[in-house]
Amino acid sequence: MISSALEPFASAFQHPAAMLVTIAGYLVGLLIYRKSNQKSWLHPVILGVFPIALFLQFYQLDYADYRLDSFPIHFLLGPATVALAVPLYNQLYLIRPIAGAIAVTLVVGAISASAIGALMGYMLDLQLSTVLTLSAKSVTTPISMALADSIGGSSILAAGIVITTGVIGAIFAPLIFSLCKVEDDRARGFTLGLNAHGVGTAKAFEYGELAGAFSSLALSLTGTITAIFLPIVVSLCS
Repeated sequence: MISSALEPFASAFQHPAAMLVTIAGYLVGLLIYRKSNQKSWLHPVILGVFPIALFLQFYQLDYADYRLDSFPIHFLLGPATVALAVPLYNQLYLIRPIAGAIAVTLVVGAISASAIGALMGYMLDLQLSTVLTLSAKSVTTPISMALADSIGGSSILAAGIVITTGVIGAIFAPLIFSLCKVEDDRARGFTLGLNAHGVGTAKAFEYGELAGAFSSLALSLTGTITAIFLPIVVSLCS
């Protein structure tokens, strides 16, 4: 059992180029991001995509091979998401008094995000598997990939859609906050976590630990609710 679980790690270390390119691309992107005074459109996730794309194109590798070769990075997405419980716990005393408002916002936001994604796919006359994948776009990457597989979508496509959604959210959220005069870090963080997932949560922490905690809360609860109820809805509608 243990040896089979470690097989992807062994494969990754046999082909380290994918990991090296991924890590180097992100670190260079992070350096540029910080030097630019954290311009949203220069987010390291955006910049890190280009060297990976060039690497895949040059070596004619498909995403499945890249994912296997960089398995340790994908594997750590899960623990990284769980670790967000630490700042959330530190801010728990601020969350309890507004639990009702959080619950309403969470339910409305999670349902709307899934429904809008599926509706867009339906209006564009996309394949059913793509529509189902779009309905799972409202949760963080590791949950979205597993959820898409379970409802008949594509885990690979889900990963790309979720990351793209997160990047767009991180880019435009500061502008929207400014236009709407949203200055409360709780609202900023919760909005980013619900709509922009992991990338949005990273952006929320730039506003401070309070925003990061509320973003972590939104990210984790949206993922939980969607993972529980979306397969039920799909099953009833099929």
